[in-house]
Amino acid sequence: MKKVSLVFLMGLLGVLFGELNAQRFSLSGHVSDKRNGESLIGVGIFIKNTTTGVVSNSYGFYSLSLNQGKQNIVVSYIGYELIDTVLNFEQNITLNFELSESIKELKEVVVKAERAQENVTSTQMSVVSLSSKTMKQIPVAFGEVDVLKTLVLMPGVKSSDDGGSTLSVRGGGRDQNLIMLDEATVYNASHLGNLLSVFNNDALQNLEFFKGNMPAQYGGRLSSVIDMRMRDGNRKHYGVSGGIGTLSSRLTVEGPIVKDKGSFILSGRRAYIDLLTKAMHAIDDTSPVVPYYFFDLNLKANYNLNDRNKIFVSGYLGKDVFEMNSADDNYETRMAWGNYTGTLRWNSVLSDRTFANLTLLISNYNYSFGNTLKYGEPEKESKFDWKADLLDYSLKYDVDFYLNEKHTIRAGLVNTLHKFNPGRVIGHNDTMKYNFRIPMNRAMEHAFYLSDEFKVSPKLTVEMGLRYSLFQNMGKTDAYVLNREYITVDTMSYDKWEIFHHFQSLEPRLAFTYRTGENSSVKAGYSRTSQYVHVASNSNVGSIIDIWVGSNKNIKPQLADMYSAGFFMNALDNKLETSVEVYYKDMYNQIEFREFATPQFNEHMDEDFRFGKGRSYGIELFVKKATGDFTGWVSYTWSKTEKKTKDIQEKGWYLSPFDRTHDLSLVAMYNISPRLSVSGNFQLKSGRPFTSPALRYQYGEITYPDGNKEGGAVIPYFPGRNNDRMPVYHRLDLGLTWKGKPGRRFYSEVNVSVFDVYNRSNPMSINFRPDEDNKNITKAYEQTFLGFMPAITWNFSF
Repeated sequence: MKKVSLVFLMGLLGVLFGELNAQRFSLSGHVSDKRNGESLIGVGIFIKNTTTGVVSNSYGFYSLSLNQGKQNIVVSYIGYELIDTVLNFEQNITLNFELSESIKELKEVVVKAERAQENVTSTQMSVVSLSSKTMKQIPVAFGEVDVLKTLVLMPGVKSSDDGGSTLSVRGGGRDQNLIMLDEATVYNASHLGNLLSVFNNDALQNLEFFKGNMPAQYGGRLSSVIDMRMRDGNRKHYGVSGGIGTLSSRLTVEGPIVKDKGSFILSGRRAYIDLLTKAMHAIDDTSPVVPYYFFDLNLKANYNLNDRNKIFVSGYLGKDVFEMNSADDNYETRMAWGNYTGTLRWNSVLSDRTFANLTLLISNYNYSFGNTLKYGEPEKESKFDWKADLLDYSLKYDVDFYLNEKHTIRAGLVNTLHKFNPGRVIGHNDTMKYNFRIPMNRAMEHAFYLSDEFKVSPKLTVEMGLRYSLFQNMGKTDAYVLNREYITVDTMSYDKWEIFHHFQSLEPRLAFTYRTGENSSVKAGYSRTSQYVHVASNSNVGSIIDIWVGSNKNIKPQLADMYSAGFFMNALDNKLETSVEVYYKDMYNQIEFREFATPQFNEHMDEDFRFGKGRSYGIELFVKKATGDFTGWVSYTWSKTEKKTKDIQEKGWYLSPFDRTHDLSLVAMYNISPRLSVSGNFQLKSGRPFTSPALRYQYGEITYPDGNKEGGAVIPYFPGRNNDRMPVYHRLDLGLTWKGKPGRRFYSEVNVSVFDVYNRSNPMSINFRPDEDNKNITKAYEQTFLGFMPAITWNFSF
């Protein structure tokens, strides 16, 4: 791997130095929305009738190199009026573009080939870009707009449960997805027992999702990157928007700090399950009270220091809270879990061709649960509390260098301090006190990357990249020494900040696009990824008490090699996008846990880890229509994901719990009129693998005179891990939106949605237990949670 990485680096540098003397003029600036002044991401800026062009980056900045003389420049973005202008280049030009939304909306927008063919011409494959407007149209459970549930409808992406937001991407585990909000990592992205994500759509501007061959600037996870950016806020006018829904309500306030120079946005959401059930209980005291709620709070502000420098500050705070007391107040149980993130960023245009970012980040995931019991005379108390968290501090520096029309170079470095607190238990009863802690530890994770997008010819574009990562274990902590049977034989103590172990990895990335025609191309790519932090849980569907741990002498980093290729073609004057992709992924040091392990509660949790390898391969088909009254997509995936782990199943390969052979999603949205639209999605997929018993043994049974048998021990026999499948999954969701009259200061709309229209009630799990009428028979019982569920939401803005 080191030799391969060296070849990558030498080739990349050789290409760059060969172009340094090329003379060009540059056109650079920012692209924003004329209505609110917010930066627009992914806008195409091209020379008309050519393939020469760029797209605006995550902050709306662009830089394009051109020859001397007059050039016809086209600026285009779906849903916005196209700009077509002629500029005379005798020197470098700085020009900011403001785009106006199309008066006739998407149905009349004719997207010129330069921008519409981005999916054909770009070197990136296995990437999805979504706007908050698109996500808002798709019906989901409880009527809550959910970015992660939208991604489940894409090829290669699977959910581990019915309507849930836990993702498996191309066979990867649920902890192998890097989820970022304004570049800060979000470690637990779920509310309501994994049924909703923590991301409030009102605060989001857009999302980029990489499910393979991720660019060199991303790392730390094996399977995917979900990069979400919050809105900047309206720079032109003050505004208020929000919504009242079946499950929660939202409110957003935004406006200029100084008009056209800075803005802010404050957005909040709260569920009121607790308030509704209390109100229902007050009317009917037989109605149960559910003492649970969650909330999300997003804040972002930005300010232009001058034409070349801009600062941002943003943050997120979210939490789930469950607190229940018995009727006599003698027993209390409590649970809470959540995240907070913070981002401080300085954007700087160092030159007409160089854009830089300096970013400070903080990220925290925490949870706690416990109970209190009062009993006896005189009154006594038994109390138990568990608390744990993961805290990250990061410093990043990124540079984009637009060398010329052939080369776009990106480089950067990131340093992260991880502070792992796997758990501490404090409690007492009338006879004893206890204070138990799984050892805390620290780690430093460093990375440096360099990449070049090289347009070799009008038909061939190559992107080469290399990422170097280093992970260092640090004290103060106690490290356990295990023997070959995974039993602790010694303990090593290390002082605070003492580095006692490290891992490093070179991660080459390569992608190319070859245009086979005006509207078609072939793409291929390879990437190696490394992962140094992992979830210590044997649950596949997510848990509120997930413990994140770092690699160490006993827990190896996970590695993956991804190979992919695809054919991309646009049709019907670029109104229809189609693609076929195939992929193969080898995964190493894949984490499993010994049978019946509960690492969350094991002081020596390293003993529970087992390591093996995995492989995943498949084919993905995708057809999308993005313009017109009728829009939507069809995605289909055939795939297989297997694992092989010593001490788990000696016979060889077994199915991953995320394996679903067939996965079909249909999404459709139709504008019946300018004010009335309908939408729907249908999913059909193979059942999820699970482990079921084939035989049972019973010992010590008692036979009564009437022939009934009771007692003894029943021992199930399992022939292998994930040897069975749950029933085929299918579900239909529908939605309808009635919009208010446009052009008014106060605007509102009503959305009605139905989740699981024909009440399929797909099972979340299958349990085996003795039949209630005949203990000698073991039966399978399906556990379902969701079924037919209507919801209504009223949205407003002024």
